Amino acid sequence: MSSLLEMLGGQLAGGGSAAIARQLGVDQKQAETAIGAALPTLLEALQRRAEQPETAAGLNKALENDHDGSLLDNLAGYLERGEGGARAVAGDRILGHLLGERQDRVANGIAGIAGLNATQSMKLMAMLAPMLMGALGRRKREQNLGQGQLSDILRQENDAFRQGDSAQASIFGRLLDQDGDGDFDAKDMMKLGASMIGRMFKR
Repeated sequence: MSSLLEMLGGQLAGGGSAAIARQLGVDQKQAETAIGAALPTLLEALQRRAEQPETAAGLNKALENDHDGSLLDNLAGYLERGEGGARAVAGDRILGHLLGERQDRVANGIAGIAGLNATQSMKLMAMLAPMLMGALGRRKREQNLGQGQLSDILRQENDAFRQGDSAQASIFGRLLDQDGDGDFDAKDMMKLGASMIGRMFKR
């Protein structure tokens, strides 16, 4: 079974990433570079949330009530609608839960990697977050996963996608944990983003 990120990459390949590029007002290469940095970072944030008892219950409830994966059945329509309506609200809300006060720092980090501005980066993450939650919600239903199993499946997803490379985990961890002083290596992140693009978009 492919990882969640590889599955999303397959759905975004070609038309999906082009639609995101149009919504952001950037070229497709920039959009894919940003996607390659943003999705794995959001996946790690999900794992961290699932590992904490005080937040795992809320994540499990959100997956059961609001994220059945149906969004992925018409991904083109979702992406072309961009930030309008309830989907935008959902994306912003998910980011608030996943990143909290780190939203701006993470957005700035991803923006620097892909040559976006912070507003474009935040908009991208708000578009991607419901997709990732939908993919996880679908996996939860397919495998009948309970709350206690979410952290295990997310850890497995992260490990499988990174192919056991602890340096990759460290870089994404630094992006999430940075204290505002920009203490991460942008060049390393750019190289890693290119690697992630290759895996997600099968290049």
